Amino acid sequence: MNYEIFDQGFSSLLTVTNSIGLQEEIHYREDGHRLPDGAPYPTIPYVIWYIMWSGNQQLLIETSYTFSDFNFLGYGGFNGWGDGKDNSYSVPADYEYYLIV
Repeated sequence: MNYEIFDQGFSSLLTVTNSIGLQEEIHYREDGHRLPDGAPYPTIPYVIWYIMWSGNQQLLIETSYTFSDFNFLGYGGFNGWGDGKDNSYSVPADYEYYLIV
């Protein structure tokens, strides 16, 4: 297993090879999900691309991810961050976020 530590101190898994040779590779967007004002970080990383291959002339499995600016952390849905609570409960009922795979 290999890890990368981003500027804000987040540890992210980059590669994994298991005992039978299956390999996985993960790529991130470091300035990923934005958080509402007052949150402990301005952004947190998220996965943008995932690759898996087993060798033995098998095809790669690749998946890419795209997220909306609105996210599960409530960014864009309200002003202000509250420590110790689920901030997504503060967003309006019509708030939507999405993931495109």
